Amino acid sequence: MKRPVLTYLFFFCLVLITAACKDDSLPASSVEKEGGSNVYVSIVVNTEDSQNSRVSTPTPGEDGDDPQIGVNEENVVHDLNVFFFHTTDGEGLNTTDQSVNVVSIYFNQLTGSTTKYTTETKEIEGLEIGSFYNVLVIANLGESLKNITTLENLRQYIVSTPIVQTNYFVMASSETGTPVRIQATSKNNPTVVSANVERLAARVDCHWDTEYSVKNDTVVITQAMLVNKYTGGTYAFKRVTNSTTDSIIDYLGAEKVEGNLAANYVIDPKTLKVPQTDIAANYQPYFPTYNNWSATDSWKSLSKTVTSAHNDVTYSLLDYTTENVVKAENSEKTCATYCTGIVFKAKYKPAVISTTDSTFYRYNGTCYASLTDIKNVIGDQSISDNNLSQFGITKYQDGICYYTYWIKHAEDGDDTTVSPMEYAIVRNNIYQINVTGINDIGTVTPTDYGLYLECTVADWISVDEITIDFSDNYDGEIKGISVVQNQDAVLVAYSQDNEVRDAQFSFTMNTPVGIGWTAHLTNPDDFEFIGDYHGVGGQGPVTLRIHPRKTFEEGVTRETDMYITIDTDNSSLDFNVSSGDTNKFPGDEDIIHIQQVSTIEYDNLLNNSQN
Repeated sequence: MKRPVLTYLFFFCLVLITAACKDDSLPASSVEKEGGSNVYVSIVVNTEDSQNSRVSTPTPGEDGDDPQIGVNEENVVHDLNVFFFHTTDGEGLNTTDQSVNVVSIYFNQLTGSTTKYTTETKEIEGLEIGSFYNVLVIANLGESLKNITTLENLRQYIVSTPIVQTNYFVMASSETGTPVRIQATSKNNPTVVSANVERLAARVDCHWDTEYSVKNDTVVITQAMLVNKYTGGTYAFKRVTNSTTDSIIDYLGAEKVEGNLAANYVIDPKTLKVPQTDIAANYQPYFPTYNNWSATDSWKSLSKTVTSAHNDVTYSLLDYTTENVVKAENSEKTCATYCTGIVFKAKYKPAVISTTDSTFYRYNGTCYASLTDIKNVIGDQSISDNNLSQFGITKYQDGICYYTYWIKHAEDGDDTTVSPMEYAIVRNNIYQINVTGINDIGTVTPTDYGLYLECTVADWISVDEITIDFSDNYDGEIKGISVVQNQDAVLVAYSQDNEVRDAQFSFTMNTPVGIGWTAHLTNPDDFEFIGDYHGVGGQGPVTLRIHPRKTFEEGVTRETDMYITIDTDNSSLDFNVSSGDTNKFPGDEDIIHIQQVSTIEYDNLLNNSQN
């Protein structure tokens, strides 16, 4: 069955910093040195941005979305810890050899610009001339790691603060790289080593319009903030595993895909812990217990100086965060507990209300300027701001409401389960979030209540686009309230005696929740809806009434098709299907065919069906 595709584009890019490569087999100096002595090394780091852009949909896998260029401050290398080791099995960081030692060197004097750096030349003890060594790098740590002398200690090393400060990021090797052969060198002719590094953090960029329309009302997003930002530390070197019960770790491994689903995990230090304890201590701010939503210092406005672009949309920096990978055992309902999300603060302005401070009340789906207006409707003068919940009344102080979205890294097309890497923040990515529409009023305190977003996950420098594709997510039904039909069409008649001869249906869209839907007629010149013809997913049934505009004319055929779309896709829903106690109406799966007949024919068919 054809299903609508709902695309949430969410965009977050991490920058990949590439060290400039030079020949790792430089000619030896004119004076040969004895093995193990007088080995000089220099590192050249090239942070010039790659221009090889590639873009696609958040799909699982190693490649992200459109690569995005980091600003100069994001690319700065302040210092380097460089580690040399060699293995007998050629497996690099994944060796099973338990006796591998590490030779480390710390560079805190680098020269150059924001695009290219050169370290000082240093003599290293412990390297053998003529031997091949793998090289790993950790940048911007601000301290020497000379106490790390074994490979096992190095690959278990956790960086406690991957984001040192704004625009100052710890970076680490993204691959072991080709082993380097150490040559006999001099201080003026050192062996030059290169490495590819990536940030341990991620970036969230956002775009929202000046205002949005909800029916006749207006919504203005003012600020936003990230919630459940993981603060428990990050492994210096990326690691993946096939499942959260698998003890085999692939260090510096790639994200894999099988059947369009993510097939392995990127692991952060808490992913494999069962059970997780003291969850709130790992996140800041922690969504389930955070209560300072009105504080002005917690919210962020968009930076206009740090931007990225995708599909002709310009995104602006909101915030930085660190890796946070949720296990598949957690259901969609646990997003607020474990997942990193974004809360939008907005001002809702009802069209028919004008108040001094923008405060209003909402009762039974209608907005009121004051409690007095509601008291007159309900007929109860005991209502006050202290007992609103007893009457199902909500107060929107200053018109403020909130919308929440949980950031996805790879979509699985199933809203009832969480697949590997579906909800995740992964290093060296930029998540771009575009608020393309708002379909209803928000909540007075943040809850798991969605907007329609577009989200793209892109490498901070070059990688393929990830598109988050919410497919096969429509669930709903249509029932006949008052329907007269034959084999070919649902019938309607033009009434001149105040008798109702409309086609009346009850339509319910259960999912996608919070997304608007609209019913359409292919022949609006001859037919019209009486009353509502649109609604919001998850908010109950809407009665659809279709009525002919003109009186019946013998010999004139007037027909129309009714179809339904959601606000995020122009394709018609497959809503006209048989399920449970409902039968398919005349037409195809995505349309109901309707025809005008005379009142006599209509009444005869109605009476026959009743008899």
